[in-house]
Amino acid sequence: GLAPPMSVLQDAEHDPIDTVIDTNIAGLVALTRAMLPGLIERKGAIINLSIAAGTSSALARLEILDSTGAVVRRYANTDTAMALMDIGNVPAYWIRPTQTLKAVPGTMERFVWDLRWTSPAALQTAYPIAAIYRNTAREPRGPAVQPGRYTVRLTYGSEVLTQPMVVRMDPRVKTPPAQLAQQLALSLQLARGMTSTYEAANSARDLRARIRTARERTTGGLAASLDSLDARVALIYTTGVSLDASSAATTSLTRLHGDLAQLYTIVQGADVAPATQVVAAIAEREALRQPLLTRWMQLRAAAMEVDRHVRAAGLPFIMEQ
Repeated sequence: GLAPPMSVLQDAEHDPIDTVIDTNIAGLVALTRAMLPGLIERKGAIINLSIAAGTSSALARLEILDSTGAVVRRYANTDTAMALMDIGNVPAYWIRPTQTLKAVPGTMERFVWDLRWTSPAALQTAYPIAAIYRNTAREPRGPAVQPGRYTVRLTYGSEVLTQPMVVRMDPRVKTPPAQLAQQLALSLQLARGMTSTYEAANSARDLRARIRTARERTTGGLAASLDSLDARVALIYTTGVSLDASSAATTSLTRLHGDLAQLYTIVQGADVAPATQVVAAIAEREALRQPLLTRWMQLRAAAMEVDRHVRAAGLPFIMEQ
């Protein structure tokens, strides 16, 4: 806000004081009234922030912390916005513009937190058919937060400011807190699983691309090693590998990721306790995740050995160091 210099109050003129009141109070009220319909439609917590002075190059972060101090959501002025464009059969005017933190010194900024944790990484994203003009969020979104006390933390350079926030449940929802806690815990577990399998799947995809590039430039024993490695990566990436010698069942990084994403959508579909069948399915997929990722790390170690021979032959690397 504005704060014109003055030595003592009795020496202050009316015009500067009126300007301060018009800007800091009346201006805020007028802006809130003008923007409130759109903010209500976006369904989130409104955060007003202002940085009195500083440099535009300073790093700024806006973080939401839960009652335990865990970071629920983090925004920074280094975030980039997704360009608005038609995506498949989704027109650009459906899409909610990416909200980015500006944190420009000497200005007031209004930010809307959508009351969700960070979105899980996903191999497939989509926009729901129940579209809202310029306000359709890309799915999957992060898990919905629980009612409770939160802290908004603004960091600008070395300065840190905090403000409390209380999130209350829609009174129409009668789900007991314990069931909401179970829903959040399972959602966060699924989100972690989605992110880990997403990263591994993308790594496997990129490795196959580099293997093909190196394979095109060699023959003989090294070519055979590359072919063998590529076949093994293909199995864990998409085709499927067996994690249990006593079972013929197979899974892959992309298949397991898809299963986790489907379960995540089910759990986040309503503010109710997940069905027992869903809980059992989550436990079953979670039991597969770590062994599959371990198998992937073992395959990466084998790829590092092949990469040593690839580099020695003067070919493009297949594994980043």
